[in-house]
Amino acid sequence: MKTFKLVGLELKKQSGEEVTIDIIDALVINQENESNTWLMECFVKREFLPHFLSFGGNEFSVRATITKRDNEPAYFRMKVVAAEEMDDFASILMEGNMSYSRGHHSEKLLADLIEKGLSGDDLLAAFKAKNRS
Repeated sequence: MKTFKLVGLELKKQSGEEVTIDIIDALVINQENESNTWLMECFVKREFLPHFLSFGGNEFSVRATITKRDNEPAYFRMKVVAAEEMDDFASILMEGNMSYSRGHHSEKLLADLIEKGLSGDDLLAAFKAKNRS
């Protein structure tokens, strides 16, 4: 197993909306098993818990930035396996698989922006802004 610090997390809701989760602390673990399973455990403010619970145990897309904020994100298909509330905070444990790695980030970002109807200078500006964030 390999454990990494999770420094950025975005969920893609069923509506297509992307929600940025403010992480207090989080880890991502590559179990290095035959199923290529990854675990994510996130400690967040309780206000973010409904975003995770809205999937009702179904898989959802996650964009995760690992180790350093300037790393390109990795994409996962995850599902919540446990969620615990503690005062004003929540701990969420997710399990799933990497759907594609960092090398596909630019292509995925460009496809998403084109799908949103952007082109020309608007596409270029949005691509540059999103690629840096």
